[in-house]
Amino acid sequence: EALCMATRELGMKKIAVVERLPDDEVPADEDLPETGVGVELERLVAPIFIQSATYGTRASTVVRFHADGHFDFAEQRWEPGIGRAGNAGEFDSGEA
Repeated sequence: EALCMATRELGMKKIAVVERLPDDEVPADEDLPETGVGVELERLVAPIFIQSATYGTRASTVVRFHADGHFDFAEQRWEPGIGRAGNAGEFDSGEA
């Protein structure tokens, strides 16, 4: 839902959308699934953007396909315990 709102608000600017992807909101315990791995692990992996020293989101990517046949994308890399690993990279197949 947040991503859909961001794409509308930001006019699908790739970098701006990538910057909105790190959603680390953890649901309430009663909203977590019961998969048998325990509540601590469920809390760790429940957010859209997972952060831990050993496991988690390592890249956030936005890919767009255009009606004229070209595509573009932006990607932000993440390092555990540090956060952003440099600036987001961009590519557009329609640019020379």
